[in-house]
Amino acid sequence: TQPKSFIGPVILGTLGGCGGVFMPLSKGLQPLSEGVPYNVESAFLASFLYYILTIRYGASNDDARATVATTLILLRMLPSKTRAELPHAFHRVFMSLLGLNQGAGRITGSNKLKTK
Repeated sequence: TQPKSFIGPVILGTLGGCGGVFMPLSKGLQPLSEGVPYNVESAFLASFLYYILTIRYGASNDDARATVATTLILLRMLPSKTRAELPHAFHRVFMSLLGLNQGAGRITGSNKLKTK
């Protein structure tokens, strides 16, 4: 099978869904200087989740849309402090799955990758 593009759909979906936070383009990345606004986070999550569900797992468009909408609604119902901690929790899980520890402000490998 042909490999599917990942970066294009997710990045364009994020830019299309973030509500023009980067407009005019002369502002550059200045809107991100004080953290990522919720509309950018939700646009990225929606694009990423939709891509994973449809391309990688073969879900129908309607099922993927319903899952994305439900996820965004449920996340929005969380208190803002909890919502702010979610990326850190996902990062810790991801780093532990890779066998990496984050200590003293830098990432250090705790386990060597084993090759056959």
